[in-house]
Amino acid sequence: MFKKIPYIENNKFITYDEKPVFAIDYRENNDQLKTPQVLTIVMQGPIMSENNFTVETIKIYKRTFPDCPIIVSTWKTEPEDAIWAIKEQGATVLLNDEPPIKGWRNVNKQIFSTFNAIKMAKENGAKYVIKTRTDQRMYETNIPEYLFNLLKIFPPYNPNVQNSRIVTMSLNTFKYRINGITDMFMFGDIDDILKYWSCELDKRENFEYKTLYDNMTCKISELYFTTEYLKKINVPVEMTINSAWENYARYFCVIDAASIGMFWPKYSNEFNRWRNFTGEAPMLEELSFKEWLNLYAGLENKLPICNKMLEEADPNQIMKPVLTRIACLGQFTLENLFMPNAQFINFQKNRVDYALKISENPNLSIKIDEVSKFIPDKGSPRFDYIKNMFEQETKDIFSYKKANMLILDSFAELTDKLFVNKFDNTEFLAHWRDIEHTEEFNRLYEYQGTIIENKIEEYYDKFFEKFNKVYGNAPIIFILFPTTLDKREEYINRAIIIEKAINNLTKKYENLFVIKPALVEANENDASVYHFSAKTYREIAREIASLKIGFDLKNSTNKDGEPKIRTTLKIKLFLCNFIPIRSIRRKTREKIRSGKF
Repeated sequence: MFKKIPYIENNKFITYDEKPVFAIDYRENNDQLKTPQVLTIVMQGPIMSENNFTVETIKIYKRTFPDCPIIVSTWKTEPEDAIWAIKEQGATVLLNDEPPIKGWRNVNKQIFSTFNAIKMAKENGAKYVIKTRTDQRMYETNIPEYLFNLLKIFPPYNPNVQNSRIVTMSLNTFKYRINGITDMFMFGDIDDILKYWSCELDKRENFEYKTLYDNMTCKISELYFTTEYLKKINVPVEMTINSAWENYARYFCVIDAASIGMFWPKYSNEFNRWRNFTGEAPMLEELSFKEWLNLYAGLENKLPICNKMLEEADPNQIMKPVLTRIACLGQFTLENLFMPNAQFINFQKNRVDYALKISENPNLSIKIDEVSKFIPDKGSPRFDYIKNMFEQETKDIFSYKKANMLILDSFAELTDKLFVNKFDNTEFLAHWRDIEHTEEFNRLYEYQGTIIENKIEEYYDKFFEKFNKVYGNAPIIFILFPTTLDKREEYINRAIIIEKAINNLTKKYENLFVIKPALVEANENDASVYHFSAKTYREIAREIASLKIGFDLKNSTNKDGEPKIRTTLKIKLFLCNFIPIRSIRRKTREKIRSGKF
């Protein structure tokens, strides 16, 4: 690969690491122990089919973690072939329903599937557990011995609140992030790990912040998990670096990701992505074992760190804000894409005419407290979902300091209805069924319906013009919502008007990229004419990735958009073609796919 030694590029020494893709090429060298140390491994997340990654990982773990049960906690929507392949390796598969609210970046899916699996492990008699991910792999040997020895050397600071420290890793544990232990890998006493993942589902969806410190005060994702855990063990949570360091030193043990051979084939091929010696993004220094040990043994010798550097740090220098105005089509499409360090901020129902109006006069935006009184099904997940969409209508899409990109789908202009307060002219957008049309509501609000069709192009033009003025011609991706499955002429005709308007505007705006889905398939499990198959979303994602403007496709399917399956399974299915009697051939295929052949 790099024949010249040392290899230099851009005035930097380049090193690399090699790891076998498949278990057949892996050679372990575990030490033989008099008393084997047993733990349970919980692998959480969707099954990674690219390179048969999850299955090959299990094959390796069966050799590096002998006698250790493995639980794969994933979703009922995962392909049957992939589930069968995992079971064939001797792992237990826990199939979860999706939580009612996925949360920001699927945070609630993570809580839900992790908690359920750890609970299962405890019910099965596990005393210690590793929590890891289906898209990550530990390559090193003697890991159980190493982890148990860490618990011996670093006993719990307060045995009254912890049976053991929680051992975690440097990957995505940042030295200057306040109370934000990585959620990717954890090891410890099962009761402690279960307590960590027993937090409530996070119903929040959108976050606004101007500085890195603002970002941390939002307590998003890892910060939410860590702070909720600290509360459970009666530790006061303070938003200072010094307090966070004290918590890391007392209640956790942070090891180097390299010490367990952690590999994560996502976002970047860089081994230590955040480690640099050139001063780039110093706030993203990871907390290595060396740095953690210095906190554990010498925290009192460190000068206090002022939060000022976080309060002055611009998160846009680290994160890439991507503004989105998307409904389910755009949201499910984004699940098939990744952009390193992207921060997505959604404005789901901000129809372009509404967005322009509230940008000029914020006093006309939705009165969230008043409108929330008329949301149906109070106390239900549906209520929370609708209220969250209404909360997005309070925000001005043009008010941000920077935007790397804008992604829209046309659903707001296609279907959303406008309601105007009769007394103060405040407005909001919703579907008719999102509101209880009581006598009181009808007294307060006038229904004005969908966007004025002969002004659609005018509104889009003004919207794009303002976006470019504020954000400097950042790329705009516009996804046309398909009406292929809809038989209502009103929506079919409006979709045609929208498409014509957008195509006309591509001549004026060079940064406007239009995606018209070529493949449109119904979701077999959903009767909605605007909910589509996973393959549909995958194909739209493929088109977006082909634009080469910042997104890459998550490689979890084959070229046909179907999940990749094991080679042995493909061979079995192929050999079925040579069974002469059709009925027997069909039954044999069914047995193969169900894992009974």
